[in-house]
Amino acid sequence: MDEQNVNEEVVVEETAEQAVVEQVAEQPEDEGIPSGIERMEEAIEAAVEAVESGAVVVEPEPTGVKAEVLQRLEEVAEKTAPLREELMERTAPAREAFMEKTAPVRAEIRERWDEAAPVREELKERLEEAYERTAPAREELRERVQEAYEKSEPMREELREKFQEAVEKTAPAREALMERVSEAKDKVEPLRAKVSEAVHEAIDNNIPELLGRRLKDEDVLSEQGEVDSLGFIMVLTELEDKLGVTIPDEEWDGMRTFGDLVNKFVSKIKGEKAE
Repeated sequence: MDEQNVNEEVVVEETAEQAVVEQVAEQPEDEGIPSGIERMEEAIEAAVEAVESGAVVVEPEPTGVKAEVLQRLEEVAEKTAPLREELMERTAPAREAFMEKTAPVRAEIRERWDEAAPVREELKERLEEAYERTAPAREELRERVQEAYEKSEPMREELREKFQEAVEKTAPAREALMERVSEAKDKVEPLRAKVSEAVHEAIDNNIPELLGRRLKDEDVLSEQGEVDSLGFIMVLTELEDKLGVTIPDEEWDGMRTFGDLVNKFVSKIKGEKAE
């Protein structure tokens, strides 16, 4: 007997076993052994037909790593078989009691499921009818969408060309703008470094709790130790005297972080120079 036939027999046995389990689970309690045997024969026949018709795909014999893993699993299953049998024996009374206790509920569920069969069937038919009725409309919609897409192709192509032309035309202006931004950044960096150092010195001189701390731009001043309103005013006063600019009182509220404070004085100094 070749491997294909062996595999087919294994699949038939496994499929039949699964079918028997499912059918026994659904079997009413009043059915006896003869009925169970008939169900088993029907399940075996159904499994054979499934394999012969191709509904069940027979996979080739595993090799390599897969075969090794399967072998190890079989060894583990064999070693644990006594333990599993003992566990099944111990739990048998509890399982039987559970099945007996839940029998009425399961019977009621089966009954309600069977009662709902006409409703499910009616709903299925209505859905199929609705799908069939809307088939022409859906097909027409697809055709219109395709037609609109094809008609708009020249317009879309024209837009792509115009956009590309605009990108090419504005390239020199964008490059010039980037150069100016870079130049402005290069010019302001030394000034910003100078102001940042002045702010650190003012904080060291007026807020002893932050002496030596190197604050970052995102650090919120009100959350740094003992930076209260009085300390903040003293820092601003020293900076105004040292940097030669004045920050109006109404602009103080906008300076929450260390970076806000630095940027505000850089902006004021640049404004003074521009004037």
